[in-house]
Amino acid sequence: NDDATNEITGMAETETDMEKLFGSSTSSICSATSSTGRSDRLSKNGARSSSSSSTAAGSVDPLTKIRIVSRQTSKCELVDKFAPFQFHTTAALANMSNSQKSSFITFPSNKTNGNDVAGKTNMATMGIVMENPSARTSKNGRGFGIFTLGDLNTGPTVSVFLFGHAHSKFATKIKRGAVIAVIGSTLMPPSSKSNGKTRISLSVNDEQQVICVGRAMDYAVCTGKYFRNKQDMPVRCSQYLDTRMGTLCQYHQRQQTLNSGAKKRKVA
Repeated sequence: NDDATNEITGMAETETDMEKLFGSSTSSICSATSSTGRSDRLSKNGARSSSSSSTAAGSVDPLTKIRIVSRQTSKCELVDKFAPFQFHTTAALANMSNSQKSSFITFPSNKTNGNDVAGKTNMATMGIVMENPSARTSKNGRGFGIFTLGDLNTGPTVSVFLFGHAHSKFATKIKRGAVIAVIGSTLMPPSSKSNGKTRISLSVNDEQQVICVGRAMDYAVCTGKYFRNKQDMPVRCSQYLDTRMGTLCQYHQRQQTLNSGAKKRKVA
């Protein structure tokens, strides 16, 4: 699948590969970088100056091109955490063939059917939490959670299932709009239940497999409202959007245009 191969950006298996992706050596990235993602360097006169990657405009992640603010994990820390893994964007994962998925399976699952690919991986991915996580209960009564990852171009493409300690720690902490990285996850069989909007499902059990990176600067929820029926109060639209394109989703943009046209005709 050539299209999927072309979409795979930033595959990194070694520290040297990570250095190429971030456009700097890991040693220079890590110098004077704090845990909040602020990289301070000494100028010629000895004064500290913040790097452009931590400006109020948000730092552009070199792997996903997502503009990130309110960083919780610095670029240096991500380099360290991603170094042992192959990195694939959420869009690339969604378009991979089974043979491509097999490249990052380290312990295949024996619960697959036919040509399905599943099992423990040495893969990392990162994206925006597109919708608030949903809480579920398994048949044996144990709680687990599901959230979707993606970007503002493709929408949600990957479902992430939280089990065990990962669920205990992050079930109530992960919110829509957050930028989350997932490392060393398990690729679930295609028959696994998701929310129907994604094309690939991953699961994690260990809290160390989930990394809170920051918040997507350009992610927001539509400011429009709608009525479920004429008797109800208006309800806030829940559709996500790219703030660079406006504050209304496509549906409410069309409604606004129609209403504006109707008012003009009425005045005329």
